[in-house]
Amino acid sequence: MTSTGSPVEITLNPSPIFAVAQCGLIGVVLLLAIMLPLLLWAKLLLLIITLLVAAVWLMQWRRAEPESIIFRPSTDDCVINRDQRCHFRSRQFVSRYLIIIYLTTEAGHRISRVIPRDVLSDYQHRLLRRLLIQRRAGPNE
Repeated sequence: MTSTGSPVEITLNPSPIFAVAQCGLIGVVLLLAIMLPLLLWAKLLLLIITLLVAAVWLMQWRRAEPESIIFRPSTDDCVINRDQRCHFRSRQFVSRYLIIIYLTTEAGHRISRVIPRDVLSDYQHRLLRRLLIQRRAGPNE
């Protein structure tokens, strides 16, 4: 499999792994809140805050829309949702199961996208990893 200078379009769906990790974190915090020797009102406050955070995370995950990213190796940039043009920052994180892309918008804002393996097909994940590794090994780095 070789990546050429042609654009590569991927669609990022909400990650079930992140949702499970957040639920695990909420479970641990709830368990600690129950077991800690705190006053009853402090325990109840901690439980309410934790459940509110869990509800917000769940609503955010359920409302998340798929995000389209078009990578253009020939110009060394990408387009997010067909309207936001971004440039790659100098370093990217690429591993077998996780890719973190660091970008800068045209307005100068720094953004990042965390892409676990479960949001892409195996082919798209391998292609994106290869594209970023080849980019990192390029002459301008």
